Amino acid sequence: LKMKEEENAMKKIVRQITDDKIKFPDEVEPCVSKIPNSGIGVRSKTTINDGMWVGPYEGKVVSLEDIKKIKDTSLVWEVYDTNGAISHFVDGNESSLANWMRYISCPVRVTDKTIHNK
Repeated sequence: LKMKEEENAMKKIVRQITDDKIKFPDEVEPCVSKIPNSGIGVRSKTTINDGMWVGPYEGKVVSLEDIKKIKDTSLVWEVYDTNGAISHFVDGNESSLANWMRYISCPVRVTDKTIHNK
């Protein structure tokens, strides 16, 4: 039963990504997220070493003042300035402005890993 659920979830993911016209680099692939109720996730097909740059996260740039207007912040990333304060946000909700990184969840805590090797 669990295998069938995962298979159905993957079919749904493939449909969504196809509809959104999202392209993935060769090094990563879509998967069912390990975060409960998160839908689509991303996993690496190769080792991602500490300090390796992945990105950029693309989407609509949103100011501190305008963030309250966004109803669904699940695909919004915080961007920090050099002093560690939030500078602005990047909203990946609109698929035409976003890229594959919209499927990587922003960690709740700095210590959380959101990119995991296969």
